[in-house]
Amino acid sequence: EEITVNQIADVVLRKVNSKVPIEHVPMRRGETEHTRIKADLTILKDKVGFTPKISFEDGIAKTIDYYKNKLPPLESSYTKYPCADLQL
Repeated sequence: EEITVNQIADVVLRKVNSKVPIEHVPMRRGETEHTRIKADLTILKDKVGFTPKISFEDGIAKTIDYYKNKLPPLESSYTKYPCADLQL
């Protein structure tokens, strides 16, 4: 199943409950409105028998949960770094 960059951004923002607007940047040199960049899992499937066992959205949710449990809260990081006034 093909997933666009906009769909990826939408899923991630929803999963982290963010209201940050998606910023669209100019196309890269050589791209057109019809340019498609996508991962092809055929080689993984053919060479090592890989097939996804969970959906993209579930994978994103698990990844977010993993990092939430591994990283300190963002608020506590502000006081540790000189660029604490940056808005993320």
